[in-house]
Amino acid sequence: MGTWLWLARIDRPLTEEEARALLALLPPARQARLHWEPPEKHPAVLGAYGLLAALLRERRGWTALPAMERSAGGRPFFPEYPQVYFSLSHTEGAAAAAVSEAPVGADIQRICPDVPPRLARLTGTENPAIFYRDWACREARAKQRGTGVLSLLRQAPDALPGEACAELPAFPGYAAGLAWEGTAPPEPPRLLTAEELLHCLDI
Repeated sequence: MGTWLWLARIDRPLTEEEARALLALLPPARQARLHWEPPEKHPAVLGAYGLLAALLRERRGWTALPAMERSAGGRPFFPEYPQVYFSLSHTEGAAAAAVSEAPVGADIQRICPDVPPRLARLTGTENPAIFYRDWACREARAKQRGTGVLSLLRQAPDALPGEACAELPAFPGYAAGLAWEGTAPPEPPRLLTAEELLHCLDI
């Protein structure tokens, strides 16, 4: 099956019809949580689930996302398809989704002008470009292992046997990280505009 990472730049506002169509992809519990989140975060969340649906449609022929649950460590999974692993991420203006046949973690970060002082102290850098690239890889590793990112704050761990983690190309002003298992490298990431993502979903 391989490992795939798709990224979407949410580069324009969604219409009400588009937002409703993407909202229908979210599990009921995630829809409920979204209701309490600031509206400016909604497009990126919707984009992440849209990416997952589009990726699985192309790679596995699925016409809808199956039911999702979360492990004790917070990793989402498909109970009916335990052999299909996935990871979601979103940040201001962009989203990411990865799919693999082994545990996988994906993260995308907008490179902000400043690094939060507490995180700069913990990670040892105040350089935004370096910090957010490193942070994306740390988050990806945490998701791949099914642990909280707090366990990775002080030191990015070495890869365990059979694991790999790398920064991958993203949009200007963003950093993306992917962590995966196996010796085969992932496919090059696919970068989409909002329009291209909606087209993949026939929205």
